[in-house]
Amino acid sequence: MTPSNSPQNASLAAFTSVYAIAFANMDQGFCLLEKVDTPPHHPSDFRYLTVNPAFEKHTGLDNVTGKTILEVVPQAEQDTMDIYDQVAFTGQYAHFQTYVTQLDLWMEATVYQISQQPPQIAVLFTNITEWKKNERQQSFLLALSDSLRPLSNPVTIQTTAAQQLLAELQAGWVYFVSLAIDNDTISTLEGVSKEEPLALLPNTKMSRFGMSFLPDYANNQALHYGDTQAEPSFTEQNRQAFRTIRAGALIAVPLVKEDKLIALLIAAVPTSRVWTQQEVDLVKQVAERTWIAVERAKAEEALRKREAEFRIMAQAAPALVWVCSALGENIYFNQRWYDYTGQTDEQASGHGWTMTMHPADAARILPYWKRCQLTGESYEGEVRYQRHDGVYRWHIFRALPRRNSAGQIEAWYGLSIDTDDAKQAQEGLRKAVRHKDEFLAMLAHELRNPMAAIHSGLAILNLTTTDELHRSTVDMISRQTEHLVRMVDDLLDVNRISQGKIALKTERTNLVDLVRQAQQSLEALFEQQGKVLRVSLPTAPIEIDGDATRLTQVVINLLTNGLRYTGERGQVSVSLVHEGNEAVLQVRDNGIGLAEDQLEAIFELFVQVDNSLARSKGGLGLGLTLVKRLVEMHGGRAEAQSEGVGRGSTFTVRLPTLVAAPQSLAKPAQQAPNSWTPRRILVIDDNADAAMTLGMLLKLKGYESHTRTSGRSGIEAAEALQPTVILLDIGMPGLDGYATCRLLREQVWSRAMIVIALTGYGQDEDRQRTREAGFDGHLVKPVDLGELTKMLTDLLDNDRTTLG
Repeated sequence: MTPSNSPQNASLAAFTSVYAIAFANMDQGFCLLEKVDTPPHHPSDFRYLTVNPAFEKHTGLDNVTGKTILEVVPQAEQDTMDIYDQVAFTGQYAHFQTYVTQLDLWMEATVYQISQQPPQIAVLFTNITEWKKNERQQSFLLALSDSLRPLSNPVTIQTTAAQQLLAELQAGWVYFVSLAIDNDTISTLEGVSKEEPLALLPNTKMSRFGMSFLPDYANNQALHYGDTQAEPSFTEQNRQAFRTIRAGALIAVPLVKEDKLIALLIAAVPTSRVWTQQEVDLVKQVAERTWIAVERAKAEEALRKREAEFRIMAQAAPALVWVCSALGENIYFNQRWYDYTGQTDEQASGHGWTMTMHPADAARILPYWKRCQLTGESYEGEVRYQRHDGVYRWHIFRALPRRNSAGQIEAWYGLSIDTDDAKQAQEGLRKAVRHKDEFLAMLAHELRNPMAAIHSGLAILNLTTTDELHRSTVDMISRQTEHLVRMVDDLLDVNRISQGKIALKTERTNLVDLVRQAQQSLEALFEQQGKVLRVSLPTAPIEIDGDATRLTQVVINLLTNGLRYTGERGQVSVSLVHEGNEAVLQVRDNGIGLAEDQLEAIFELFVQVDNSLARSKGGLGLGLTLVKRLVEMHGGRAEAQSEGVGRGSTFTVRLPTLVAAPQSLAKPAQQAPNSWTPRRILVIDDNADAAMTLGMLLKLKGYESHTRTSGRSGIEAAEALQPTVILLDIGMPGLDGYATCRLLREQVWSRAMIVIALTGYGQDEDRQRTREAGFDGHLVKPVDLGELTKMLTDLLDNDRTTLG
């Protein structure tokens, strides 16, 4: 039996404390439930024993402790209750997504059995309502685009779009309303009504309804009213008009092209209704996509007519319309093209029109355009054209070939539509991505504090445990902890690269040595898993101007990827050769392979090949993203090849090499470290668990250690104890590590003390800041025992040599 005061129990208590804090502050909802005895043939029920703050935040329910689920949510889904029953009685955990109708809440939940008698379960859930709604909206828009794409009749397109929007919004009627030149008179209507036909006719004045678009339409501002009968800006005549057309609530989106109000898309319900911003945005998207589909259909229909008729139509079209020869030379542009680009007919002729493309887009689009000329496939995509004032604006374009009776292409008919305003709307999404990046950086940093305590605790157990079973368990936990540390490091690195915060420390570097070092660091892991690692390296050095640490990370990530995605008899081979002015590194495996559509996507953030429910391969999908981005930062490129699923993969990295290598100088033999006597060390860290375990670890290594949990108490202890070394946490409340170090350096009695920073941040700017504050060394949590010991030895032996 393990004594209650044993290191194992101390570590477990520390572990429990950390997780108690996490559950109180995490964003996931949590509740502890106990099975309630109910009469036979009555619905199953559970009682809330405790919930965390996030539970109340996500559900909108408060004061539920002591109540049952059916008391709080009478219409609780039976499927969910059945899952709870199954977990409570079988002990098998469950992970599922469900919709709680009464709360209008989508959640992704994991359920665990806590005890069998009495039956108790824990539910941990994430609110995925917005994600589900966005997913549904995107699915709807994709389905809408798919259904509109093959249609060629504008009326059919508008009616189809209206029918789908009617069903999605559960509206009473949806109509596309075309307006006359005065922007007030209805000229035509196309749409659908759920009941009887809409009592809205051509020549009706929109001003009857109090809906004046003149001040708003130029900015594409949608109007939406939740209750037309209570709208204070409407007169009684306006309200009566809305009652006539059964519009208790409505959304009206203006379609404005080239500063001209073309039409309105109106969706209405007969009663009052609170419209969400998501619903308003959905109507905007439908309006835009429908208009594009209508314009495409109109253009394609016109292109099939005689050229003279086409030119007449093209001159009036609000889009850029053009006709190219079979070889892509210009033979015709509408006037809108010349007005928009500022080109003359002479400038646009031949291939001159391509000069209006943004250079980056031209490099991407023109090879595709030439391929389309050979294959005859439709030519479509996105490109930036330069407007006459020098501004580049995004357009979508599409061109179709005209064939003669023999099937040969005679000409290409195309149009381009300015979509730059829609592109600008994506800036909001980019801001959300930036917020996500900032959150990931904060999360990864905060994870380092509990990992520091766990890491130190495992090191203590490793030094004190002699029992073979315990040691094997400690080794297993240590491996998994190291895996967690690597994932946090990858998360931080990807986030820093995304924000442009990583600067390479480049120097003349021998790739051969780096690959050999990476091989040696992973050989034991390959051997443990029964897999083979083969390495083919040249005898001569291959040198590049690079960051050795980051390039080693590239090689290790590629080898780890091969290790992860090969089977029991997996084989991974790595080769390095010098081809011309490039170093070519290839890592091949006989693993699960890649489908063709995964060859590019595999390098994207959070993308993984193993998408099975079991997720047996693990990882966050960060390793290959780091590989590609770090290689590109070195001026190289990374590619993936595979003959298909189940047929292995090859990853190739190409890096520019240096022309000539200087003569290498023999390194002086390192002197063996001098022996030293035990020194007194003071650990200051507001995380009591981290301070305690690090202090215990130092004692086991022969140091005299003391701990404090705040800057003020640390300064007092430093004055009383006069330690040789202070290990000082940076992120402490009140007096942080920087301020504490500065105050220490102001004291005469502390000027000979060695002060080392402990922090979750390890970038160059972080190390520079600790140096400026007076620190002698800088260690990143969780601290590696070997690294800590080496730094202490170096600093003590060299009489406070400053390290960065």
